[in-house]
Amino acid sequence: MNQTPQKSNQKTCAVCGTVLSDGALFCPKCGQIALNKMISCANCGAKLKESDVNCPRCGVKLVGKHMPVVSFYSDDNSAGGKGAVPAAPAPASNRPDLYRDAPTVGYFEEAEPQSVPAVALSAQSKAAPPAPKPAKKKTALVLVITFLVLLIIAAVVLLAIFNSEGYRQKRAVEAILNNDVTQAQEYIQNLDNEAVPALTQYLQLTQTKTAFLTPFNQRLNGTNEVLIKSQEDEIYTAAQQFVKEVKAFSNTEYPALLPEQLALQFNQYLNVANGIDGHGLTQEELCDWQMVLMDSVIKNTSETFTMQQMQENIDISQQASNSLNLRVKAVPCLNKKLVDSQSVDLVTCNRSELQGFLSLFQQMNAYVKNEIDFQSKKIQKDVEEQGWLMDDKLSLNKKDPDFRRNIGTVFTPVASRADMQVNANLILFNLYADELGMYLNVIG
Repeated sequence: MNQTPQKSNQKTCAVCGTVLSDGALFCPKCGQIALNKMISCANCGAKLKESDVNCPRCGVKLVGKHMPVVSFYSDDNSAGGKGAVPAAPAPASNRPDLYRDAPTVGYFEEAEPQSVPAVALSAQSKAAPPAPKPAKKKTALVLVITFLVLLIIAAVVLLAIFNSEGYRQKRAVEAILNNDVTQAQEYIQNLDNEAVPALTQYLQLTQTKTAFLTPFNQRLNGTNEVLIKSQEDEIYTAAQQFVKEVKAFSNTEYPALLPEQLALQFNQYLNVANGIDGHGLTQEELCDWQMVLMDSVIKNTSETFTMQQMQENIDISQQASNSLNLRVKAVPCLNKKLVDSQSVDLVTCNRSELQGFLSLFQQMNAYVKNEIDFQSKKIQKDVEEQGWLMDDKLSLNKKDPDFRRNIGTVFTPVASRADMQVNANLILFNLYADELGMYLNVIG
């Protein structure tokens, strides 16, 4: 017996397929409105299937402006029955997106572009806002700010460098080497390390050097004349003071604390100071060298004299002369080189730079040699011609109690051992000052 299948009274959610209870207005699972969808032709209103491409009633193609219309209606078994007014829509937060949830039917064709009148285009173009101009001012402002930031950073970095201990010490060394006392003192005062006492004392040493070199170079460079007695005290005293301070400095811990450049320079000073004191010429020997000059003084001022006395003076001067000539040849500057393997290269010396010493030595040497020859010949002649013995007491017929042996305008006339000492000091002074001055000018 055939039975006609009964229409199911169950309804399901159009979105997730959940079975809905009678009278349900919303899906308990997804919240979809419990309404059925009805697709109708937008042209004639006929009901459509989702697979329809053309309307079965009017035959219009379901694209473009004839897209189907999707509406919702209550199911026959829903509250209100068939044809009832659709239930109130769910709240906005639960309302479905109708177009998102609607099934896609047919294909959409792009609408052909419609021509726009030229007048309309013209109006649109006129009404369009002007294109924005490049932000030149903004770019310039950014550049200025960037530049200022970089400038500030550079200033901070430079300030840190200039305030560093190493920078201040470097500048102090440069100032000392340039004889800039004021600048050197300023940098040394701002230092805080173990080298400060050494730098302070070394700066004093360079000031003593300057006190010697300034008058020395003024006199020596101004003329080629000998450094005469009128300048001896000032220059010779400063030279001796410099050598004294160099040796005193060397006996402290300061040389080891000096920066490299100053340590090298000080080693040069020390070698020169030691070399000057080691030349071997002494005041006593230089006085003995002049003893033969006293013979004429003795003859003219003494009641009596003997040829033996004269011969003794000749022998003393001859011995001193031979020794001095050898020692002078051994003086570093006069020997054309200064040997210092540690800190000073071989320095070629110019004899003209020691013209003061050489002039004095050569002048005195000429007087001494001539007097030795003259007195030796005179004694020999008197013994042979007069028959005088060496110990005979002799005297001149005419005496001059104030007689002095004049030996030129540079040296002091000799009348006593004290006068010979003055002349010896003048020679030593020129050797000492010339040698020291020449080397200090080379070293700096």
